[in-house]
Amino acid sequence: MDKYMKILIFLILALFLYWSYIKYSEKKTLKNLSQSIKNNITITTYNMNQFINLSSDIKKILLNIAKEYKHDDIINLLIKN
Repeated sequence: MDKYMKILIFLILALFLYWSYIKYSEKKTLKNLSQSIKNNITITTYNMNQFINLSSDIKKILLNIAKEYKHDDIINLLIKN
């Protein structure tokens, strides 16, 4: 009976350690995903701000292309500036 109790305690401990490892891995993955989303938002914002610094002639050309391909977010950005 003493031998079986040690095996049971060992299995419970092993399962607890495995569960802890899985929880830690999920949190680490979520942090990496969160950081990736923040980086993509920053890059997208930077790229969108590049449209503001264009000359009016280039904005007219880009506006025509954006209307042709139905890019509403770019159209709104070009019209506002």
